[in-house]
Amino acid sequence: MKRPQSLVIFLLILLCVCAPARADELMAFHNLTTADGLTSNRVPAIYRDSRGFLWVGTEEGLDRYDAYRFCSFTALDGLPGARISSLAEDTQGRIWVMTLDGSACYSYQDDRFVPAEEALSAMGIRIREPMAVGSNQDHSIFWVLGEESIAAYIAAQGRVLEFPVTDTRYLLPCLQEDRIYYADAEARLFCADLRTGVREEIQYPEDFRTLLAGSVPVLYADRRGG
Repeated sequence: MKRPQSLVIFLLILLCVCAPARADELMAFHNLTTADGLTSNRVPAIYRDSRGFLWVGTEEGLDRYDAYRFCSFTALDGLPGARISSLAEDTQGRIWVMTLDGSACYSYQDDRFVPAEEALSAMGIRIREPMAVGSNQDHSIFWVLGEESIAAYIAAQGRVLEFPVTDTRYLLPCLQEDRIYYADAEARLFCADLRTGVREEIQYPEDFRTLLAGSVPVLYADRRGG
């Protein structure tokens, strides 16, 4: 018998909410489902924001968990779509919600969902329909992937850097400190330096490039530069 998908939700919430504990400490486990107020047990995205709230993106809406109860959001609240694909936080602490029908960001200050175009324009980013968004660990840098470019907003400087891209179907950007790494359909790897604004191609063996060409590589840059 197939295990309920709510088990996946339980494991993700455990990882995001529970702090590390000593071996002799007793940890409490809770399995949260639609019976607790979750809009759906099918969860493609989960994110814990800087305020400590847990955002759960389901296939039927968006939920925010405060360790006691869920608060649900739907199209009536300004969501562009019900099927959530990913979640992220920007430099202003707004929660970006990517759906199959578009994107928007939730503003705690205004208690509303701001359309993506309005929010990006206010930051000086020319991309109107983001395909993906993300930020670094302290949310000081926020990046946006568009059809023809990657834009990075650097909060400390209040400026935007933009780098050209091709065939965004194969782009899965990775931000490590002040560098953005990404690939194209020909499996070429690029590194964009946010300090200098310079983009350079990363060279690696040709046979490895042939192996990856046409695939969708997952990129990760560790703190040691690997």
